[in-house]
Amino acid sequence: MCERGHSVVTATFSDPAEHTLLLRPFDAGRPIRDARKTSGLTQAQLAAGAGVSVKWLSDAENGKPAVELGSVMEVIGRLGYALVRPRRPAPAFDLAAHIEAGTETAP
Repeated sequence: MCERGHSVVTATFSDPAEHTLLLRPFDAGRPIRDARKTSGLTQAQLAAGAGVSVKWLSDAENGKPAVELGSVMEVIGRLGYALVRPRRPAPAFDLAAHIEAGTETAP
């Protein structure tokens, strides 16, 4: 739980292919729909609790790009989740290996 009482999901991936990147609005909408259904809520119930319209929630779940971030965060919070940006150190750059390999440009 975070300081606001939200569930925080963390995961460690050994394979970068296991990461799910949120590159498009649809990529973010699908987890909202899945969490809502898992919680047993209808769109009308979640929309009322988050202060958004059912149409807005439907648009968000379907990846419409014009939904407001503040409202998305309110919906996510009502579902008991929070957006978390993992802190990851920058990958180490091995200059000696780079020179030894004869690579002319840095990665």
